[in-house]
Amino acid sequence: MPLQTRALAEESTATPADPAQSSQGEFKDAPEEIIIRRVRMGSLLEGPSPFVTVIETDAYQGEDKTLADLLATSVGVQLRRFGGEGERSEISIRGSTASQVVILLDGVRLDGGQAGSVDLSTVPVELVERIEVSRGSGSIRTGSGAMGGVVNIITKKPSTEPVNSFSLNGGSFDTYRASLFRSDQKENFDYSLGYSGFTTDGDYDFERPSFKSGGIVIKPDPSSATRINNDSERQALDAKIGREFDFGRLQFSDNIMYMSRGEPGLASGSGVNAGQQAYAHERTTRNLAKLDWTTQGVGEFGTSAEASVFHRYERDHFKDPFPTLGNPIDVETKDSTLGISLSSDWVLDFDSMGNAITLVADARRDRLSTSDRPTVRRDNAAMGIQEEASFWADQLTFVAGARYEDTEGYGGQWLPRVGLVVEPWSWLRFKANSARTYRIPSFDELYYPNKGFARGNPNLKPEKSHNSDVGVEVNFDQVFFLSAVRLSGSVFHNEVEESIVWMVINPNTISPRNTGDATVDGLELLFSADLGPFLSLSANYTNLDATLDKTDAELPGRADDETNLRLSLTPFAALKLVGELHEVGDISVSEGGNVTIPSRTTYDASVAVDLSSLLESTRGMQGMPSPLWLTLAGTNLSDRSVYDALFFPQPGRSVTLKLEGRW
Repeated sequence: MPLQTRALAEESTATPADPAQSSQGEFKDAPEEIIIRRVRMGSLLEGPSPFVTVIETDAYQGEDKTLADLLATSVGVQLRRFGGEGERSEISIRGSTASQVVILLDGVRLDGGQAGSVDLSTVPVELVERIEVSRGSGSIRTGSGAMGGVVNIITKKPSTEPVNSFSLNGGSFDTYRASLFRSDQKENFDYSLGYSGFTTDGDYDFERPSFKSGGIVIKPDPSSATRINNDSERQALDAKIGREFDFGRLQFSDNIMYMSRGEPGLASGSGVNAGQQAYAHERTTRNLAKLDWTTQGVGEFGTSAEASVFHRYERDHFKDPFPTLGNPIDVETKDSTLGISLSSDWVLDFDSMGNAITLVADARRDRLSTSDRPTVRRDNAAMGIQEEASFWADQLTFVAGARYEDTEGYGGQWLPRVGLVVEPWSWLRFKANSARTYRIPSFDELYYPNKGFARGNPNLKPEKSHNSDVGVEVNFDQVFFLSAVRLSGSVFHNEVEESIVWMVINPNTISPRNTGDATVDGLELLFSADLGPFLSLSANYTNLDATLDKTDAELPGRADDETNLRLSLTPFAALKLVGELHEVGDISVSEGGNVTIPSRTTYDASVAVDLSSLLESTRGMQGMPSPLWLTLAGTNLSDRSVYDALFFPQPGRSVTLKLEGRW
């Protein structure tokens, strides 16, 4: 069997005792029959040598994590949070912008034609089963836009046996969350239904940032303020129903999200409110529907095939009766995508070589209509082929493929990629990739109306890039007193042509411009191990050097390095203690790099007790949820002033109490 298929199956099926193991997606020696069954587990990783993080949400039971929290601690990933929970958060992978990362929900793009990026706060982690993070260029299946990487968020699936779960939590800033999930089979149909609700008052005190500009430290006046107009509400529903037929499996899924929140904006002015907007408000509704047909292992060549039709719709209504500049704003936006995708995998095994061929084709139409500008639409069609050849019992695997993509108004583009894996022993693996990607400007970048402070640029050119990386992975069962030792390291190089950056074009207006070529170089290191039967350790480190070629100035919005450390202690099954350290380096926030947010170190911790285990052992109670975790969690325990983006403060110390169970 080709190494790609085996590696993906291992990443998708393994369930480690600690998230540190899950986060690296590297597990060996899974039973062959399970590997075959898991070939099509929704993985989007076509190359045999991707650098991947697989996050299983079940591994974080007994903790209080959001989707952004889980992604933020992954190697190569940086999160830009524009406030606390419920406020916008965006992802950067290997120094990319948020628009250069493709976000998928069950294999369908969440990023529409309007903004080209995804607000992660709109996706509740309670409905998520696992997250696959692919670092580096996209693939023949993912398509354009994935210059930094791809995130596939996989929601919980239907099951043939009854599964029920719930969670309730409340904490600082009057923040509350609740979720329910049910999965079962009725006659020939299996189904799942999940709900998640969230609300927060969201107002918190914060220290206004002191930042460096040209070597001079600038201190704000006043030095502190309160985040106002920061209430937020989110409701989400995920439903699936499917049935097995002789010709394959049919499944319909629908994911609905509604959000209503205040938009305080920048805390950059003077006065008691620091210039925040007291009345701006946003309401968003999003629906993602998908009809999917899959079949596996058909015919002499073990052919697998999939066909999907999907529709994404998002409606946003923004109002600000008293903006800082210009007239009152009342804008309604409708962004939709209708698409179809087809794929087929063929496996050909010979005496000395395994060969896997993937064929894909897809098409979609993006449409944007707003109350303050003309309706725009864009058609896109693509096809791709990839061949993967493995030799000498998978000790050497080579992949080569190409995707041709044609976008209305921009013509066609070829996106080639190659990959290589050398695995001389089962515990050692070398990997390398090289690929070309590009990204079409979003509708906002092209057509954003002039509102006094921002406007679009219809003359933008697409971004193009060439990505390459190389790395090594090592896996040991035992190293002295350590067990389950996993180490990996990689270096990457990304050359971006016609990089798009929002720039100040006059004292009151920003607009996107092609700034020329940029180069991003970086280093990723991971380590995890068990320090005995009860204690697990994981750590990762990312270093970035991202600059504009013509000026050698730092690209804004990226930290130069980031370190995450995690300790998990389970002295017995009913108790779980977790401590985390997060260190983020200086963040440049100006094009020339002369204005920076200083580095920071924050600490999180949680303690959880499995009440079902305790009660059954002490009182003999039966029929209750198992496990039933009661968790006390604290974030930013040192109460640091935290900023990822200048003038967008994050909250200080917060505490949450959570109850979650399954039966």
